[in-house]
Amino acid sequence: MAHAQTVDIARFVDPVTVRSVSISPSGAYVAYIRRGAAGEEIVVVDLAANSTRTIESVRRTHGLFNWVAWKGDDHVLAGVEAFMTGEIRRPMGSNLPQRGRDYSVHRVVSISRDGSGFVQMFEGQLHRLAWGFGSTQLLDALPNDPGHVLLIASDNFGIGVWRADIATGRAERVADGTWDTRSYATDGAGHPVMRFDALADRSGYRVMRRASGA
Repeated sequence: MAHAQTVDIARFVDPVTVRSVSISPSGAYVAYIRRGAAGEEIVVVDLAANSTRTIESVRRTHGLFNWVAWKGDDHVLAGVEAFMTGEIRRPMGSNLPQRGRDYSVHRVVSISRDGSGFVQMFEGQLHRLAWGFGSTQLLDALPNDPGHVLLIASDNFGIGVWRADIATGRAERVADGTWDTRSYATDGAGHPVMRFDALADRSGYRVMRRASGA
C-alpha cells in the first residue's frame, strides 16, 4: 500500500520572517505572511507543484497584514491594517475616541489564490462605516457558506454584524449593536447568538443572547 509523501514546509519558509501560517481545507495549499525589507507579503505555497507565489504585498509605510485564513481552497482572507493621516469627526451619539491626524483602519479583504482578485469587504459601501473610515474585523468565516463571511463593523449606528460577499465585497447588516458593543459570538450555523456590551462604568460586560437565526 502506497503512503502519502510527507512534505517538509520548512523548505518554503524562514521562521524569522514568517507568521500567521494557514493551511487550506484540502491540505493542498499553505498561506502565510512574510516580512521583508520594504514591507509585508502574502505568500501561497502549492504543495503538489512545489511552488510559491506572492499574491499581495503592502509597503511598511502604508500598513501591514495582521492575519491570513483560507476561505475554501480558492480564496485567502486577510486582515489589513492601513495607516491613515487626516482629521475626522466621530459619529453623533458615539462614545468612540476622537481620531487624531494619524490613525489605523482595519479591513478584511478577500484575495484569489492566484492573486488575480483583491476585494475589500464593504467595497463601494464605505459610506456605511463610521466616519467613512470605520474598521471591520472577521467574526465568522462561515465554512458552510462558500460565498460569504460574517464581519463585525463600526458602522454609522454602532458596532454591528454584517454578512459580506467575498466576490464583490457588498455587505448587509444582520445584527444591530450599540456604541457600547465590544464583540459577538456565533453558533455552529454561523448565526450571531451572543452580544457583549461594555457597562456604562466600564466595570464589566453585559451579555445578551438570542435564538439561532432570529
